[in-house]
Amino acid sequence: MERIQEISRQIIQNKLNEDDHINDNSKLLLYFKKQMSLIKHTKSMMIVNLENTERFVETEQIRLSDYAAQTLNTSEIYLYKQSLLEQKKDNARSPKQGWFYLKMPFSTDESLQFRFSNIDGTTMRTGKILELMDYCAGIVSFRHTYSPETGLTPTNIVTGCLDNVRFFQNNIPINEDLYAQGYPTWVGSTSLEVRVDLFGKKQNPKNQKDQWDLYVSAFFLMVAKGKVSQSNYQLPQLDFDKDEDFEKFQLRWEMGKAHQAERLKQKNNNLIKNPPTAEESLLLHKIWQLTKQSPKSFTRIKHTQTSKQIVMHHQDKNIYMKVFGGVVLREAYDSAFSAIYLFSGEEPELFHIDDVSFLTGVDIGSLVNYHAYITYTEKHLAHVKVVITKIEPCDEQNKIYKTSEVHITMFSKKELKQVYPKSYEEQIDYLEGKRRITHISNTI
Repeated sequence: MERIQEISRQIIQNKLNEDDHINDNSKLLLYFKKQMSLIKHTKSMMIVNLENTERFVETEQIRLSDYAAQTLNTSEIYLYKQSLLEQKKDNARSPKQGWFYLKMPFSTDESLQFRFSNIDGTTMRTGKILELMDYCAGIVSFRHTYSPETGLTPTNIVTGCLDNVRFFQNNIPINEDLYAQGYPTWVGSTSLEVRVDLFGKKQNPKNQKDQWDLYVSAFFLMVAKGKVSQSNYQLPQLDFDKDEDFEKFQLRWEMGKAHQAERLKQKNNNLIKNPPTAEESLLLHKIWQLTKQSPKSFTRIKHTQTSKQIVMHHQDKNIYMKVFGGVVLREAYDSAFSAIYLFSGEEPELFHIDDVSFLTGVDIGSLVNYHAYITYTEKHLAHVKVVITKIEPCDEQNKIYKTSEVHITMFSKKELKQVYPKSYEEQIDYLEGKRRITHISNTI
């Protein structure tokens, strides 16, 4: 085993020799785990023969938001041919029913490049990528519940949460075509998990065949809300018994069940419901002692915060006349990026998004506040919490409502200064950030 580990380490180290910012064991371990995760996600991807698909054009009747009209007007959308879908029993659906494929012509569309361009002008903005993926997840859930007979969906589907977001390539080139696909992986009574993959296509110089490179993979939990009059309504279940590639469908289903179990576990074991462990209490005391001995080595959590307020406009709406979830995601990521950028003095890279919860919808005209702060740092990793609240200007009492909460882990090329908590609320945030980074570091 030691010999295998040494060989694996040497192979990766040889590949990293050209990259001078990955030069210590902690960075090497993170890189290795990222590569292992890439292998797992690539093997479980849904592969569809494009000959069995057909071009799709959004209409006023079938539109999830103004996002497509504004951003994807030159892109190509493909769906699985309805004529090739088998009729399932008991209103069940094949995963192909909800499958969605998108080709974005970045190589030829300069206006598309401009909308997605990052600071450096050569790569894509991460916030815009998250916005795109939320749109894809919405299309998949819409398609899964869509009835070809009536041309309608019996329920409204909204984004409940986003987790397990893996960026396998942070610097996605702006001048190469981008491909996206989404498909359901697990369905419960009133919620379904949707996986969205983004990838690029290159020609293999050895055999001249197309080679797909997975850039990003994410899991959205979509929730059915309102519109249905029957109290016992259940979402159409997935039926893939007779589909080819049954083993992959089964693998994704089991992964979806595991993700849902993990969501429930985190919900029941969080620090809002349960006090810190004895070990965590000792850690807080130790941190307090260290800040007294060497105060300049630490920065208080409160002093890492950034805030911004945005008025939501009609351009941001979805078909339910609420703010499109992708807009909230984009702005939340940009807030987290700003917090780390100011703290470290250099551009960070997204390492992982492990939890985005949407608690309530945001109305057009609302004043939305994005409040981001660093809760925990560990060597090259930093955990950022973004709390999103809204104020309805027409509300005379100006009540503040919490709408979303986002947890993002960033990677810095240099080792980061430690942050420390002072108030009890900061202590809880600190421990939560530590738990999340520990979980991410131990998970492939």
